[in-house]
Amino acid sequence: MIIPFCNGSVLVLQDYSNRVNYYPHQTTVSAGIYFLLFWVALVPQSFLLITCVKRHLIHFSCFKLMLIICVLDICNLVNCALTRSVLSLFDVHHCNSGMWVAYYGHMVLFFWWAYCAANVILAINRLIEFLSKSWSNFFFQGYRTWLWVNLILLYPTALEALCPERFYFFDPFEGHWHFQFLDEEGRESLNYVLLYNNVTKICIILISYSTLMLLLRKELRLTGARHNDLQVKLSIQACILAAACVLGGMTPIVMAYYPVRNFPFNSFLSNIMWISQHAASGFVYALINSQVKMTIRECREKVSVKKKVSTVAVTVIPN
Repeated sequence: MIIPFCNGSVLVLQDYSNRVNYYPHQTTVSAGIYFLLFWVALVPQSFLLITCVKRHLIHFSCFKLMLIICVLDICNLVNCALTRSVLSLFDVHHCNSGMWVAYYGHMVLFFWWAYCAANVILAINRLIEFLSKSWSNFFFQGYRTWLWVNLILLYPTALEALCPERFYFFDPFEGHWHFQFLDEEGRESLNYVLLYNNVTKICIILISYSTLMLLLRKELRLTGARHNDLQVKLSIQACILAAACVLGGMTPIVMAYYPVRNFPFNSFLSNIMWISQHAASGFVYALINSQVKMTIRECREKVSVKKKVSTVAVTVIPN
């Protein structure tokens, strides 16, 4: 059996231009940065996760969607930061470690596609919330929000099933996933499905949140936000996250299809922006969402109480 892009246990690439001018130990340092960023990003994401599952908040459709996206963010952080750092540090690829690495690449892309679908649904939810309350109730009230999980899972499943011949592999030297199709000669060709997914997601999010911001301005000017304060705050926060999502999504596209030639940081910058997309929600909500800030405050108080309880006063009695 001929394994694509392998010469024995050696990984063979079609283009080595990104490796020109690489600095000594750049691969190791980059992997260390990915590893550190994972744990830094996981802290606010954990507080967001705890907040979303609170009984008095989970009945809001927006918090249900935030929970879904939070779980997908954590899964993607594991894939694009933690696992990437481990594979790079130990020089793991499909030629020297087995085909499981290539199969794992399909899972990486599956969770990315699911995340894109969830973000589009959140954008639609926020827009419908201000267009029509009756529509919002029809599509998202109560248990109906959870039904959207089926679409979130169906979308990446369909893309995986309908994609033509492809081969996903990891280059540990650059810390870079190659999500490309194979042509008739077994060479890499453009993955137009991935390009379609990324561009479509960005366009839908831009249109939805641009329209939402116009509706928000009208809402605040005419009636004020007092009667719908929570929804307004959540929508503003979602708009901030959408901006981070768009910026984070555009950079990998540019780096992948229009890379700077002989530039050693193409893959590194693309990876950092990928990680930033999934880290952004935790930090944004931790900084400006009152419910998440309350959760952080409660956790700090619990830790301080435990420290006080565990402190034992020792009295020395003289003989």
